Amino acid sequence: HRLSQSSIQLFLQSQERWHKRYVLKEKEATSRSFYQVKGTAVHEVAAFLAKNRFEGWPILFIEDALEQFDQSFNRLAEGIENWYRPKLGEQHDGREMVGRLFYHTQDWQPTQLPEYRFSFSLGYDDWIFVGYIDGIYTDFIFDLKTVSQAWTEKEVKKQLQPMFYAAAHREEFGFIPPVFKFLIIQTGEADVQEIDI
Repeated sequence: HRLSQSSIQLFLQSQERWHKRYVLKEKEATSRSFYQVKGTAVHEVAAFLAKNRFEGWPILFIEDALEQFDQSFNRLAEGIENWYRPKLGEQHDGREMVGRLFYHTQDWQPTQLPEYRFSFSLGYDDWIFVGYIDGIYTDFIFDLKTVSQAWTEKEVKKQLQPMFYAAAHREEFGFIPPVFKFLIIQTGEADVQEIDI
């Protein structure tokens, strides 16, 4: 049995939806939007930047990040009905987000490759917890959120990721990092909200 942060979060939001997805194996009808494509493309840029910095190429230019975003956005947007104005609007917002991501994280030096995959036993027969950590750094781990509206402190505190990622980090590396950072990027300005773990 495999558990993830997203499956637990869904269970807490709606046990009926959790049951349909994870027990009955029903797929929810979803359609991709340019908004979702933008968020995924920004995450791909974050991974691109961290991977290059991890591999010893810390000197990157904003143009590199923007080119990576445009490539990701266009690839991910294939097959979505092309409503010209919404597509251009989301792509423009995404490019602004990438600029803030680039400048906000330019001094961050990762200690592991981005999107670090983990799994560990929960101590009950064959139950394991699985997931990915967006970024692991010397004294913190972080998760990137692309949002349309800033989170309140209350919204940040109810997130489960810090607890699960701290446990995964302890299992993988033998210690809990002192800080978990959410890098929350919205149209406007980038704000790093930190949660001590």
